[in-house]
Amino acid sequence: TQLRPIKLGTSGGTLRDRNISGLGGCCSGTLGSLLTDSDGNFCLLSNNHVLARFNHGRRGEIITQPGLIDADCALGPANAVARLTLFVRTLSSSRKNLVDAAIAKITSTNEVDVSGTILGIGQPSTTTYVPLLGSLVQKSGRTSGVTSGVVAAVDATVAVLGGRCGNTKPKIHIYANQIVVTPSTFGNFAQGGDSGSLVVESGATNGCPRTAGLLFAGSTTSTIVNPIDTVLAILSAKLKGAPLSVVGCKDRSPGRVGGSKTYGLA
Repeated sequence: TQLRPIKLGTSGGTLRDRNISGLGGCCSGTLGSLLTDSDGNFCLLSNNHVLARFNHGRRGEIITQPGLIDADCALGPANAVARLTLFVRTLSSSRKNLVDAAIAKITSTNEVDVSGTILGIGQPSTTTYVPLLGSLVQKSGRTSGVTSGVVAAVDATVAVLGGRCGNTKPKIHIYANQIVVTPSTFGNFAQGGDSGSLVVESGATNGCPRTAGLLFAGSTTSTIVNPIDTVLAILSAKLKGAPLSVVGCKDRSPGRVGGSKTYGLA
């Protein structure tokens, strides 16, 4: 639990993220970062399976901080920080997915720190970039906090096993054009509950790390990340004319490695 207004990279999820098997229990993930659209609205960015119950979310559902799992499944509307706005539907079987993403409009600037600050990292850059093989990256997540990793693959196609909270029969979903990250030190880059974390470059000399992607899945050896440009482009298209961009600091350092692109407001 954080005092309001909350910073990002923290525990959170939908108030309805309860075990569907009838055995009790609940789930949660990470409220990764803050976005803004061209109309000046602020939205939390995380995964479909964190904010929208794996394709079962309804517009306006309450998003809480902390997540249910960190409060013995006993939260209520008083813990709201946002309401679900939209999500990108996950396709099963052999159909390829590009992102596991959702956004939720914040309820008030009193509830969420609109500087976009992420715990342990600070403000991310409003500039995105395409990481190269061997690039160093970091993230701040609900379970493992701030960790560092190395980009081991780009443009990867991966099979991910997933489903709703407590589903005893999860399905395999195929994701194309993904970034694969491995830990740069002993341990994992991410653990269960870190889904939704924003992945940014590590070691930015100006303290304004550019955004690389959105963490959504992984194993004991590697973590899978949606490229942030793809995330922003698809979500912006679904908003029909309200382009999205990352809220944070402005990177004006010359000669940076990797491509860059911004969507909407900088």
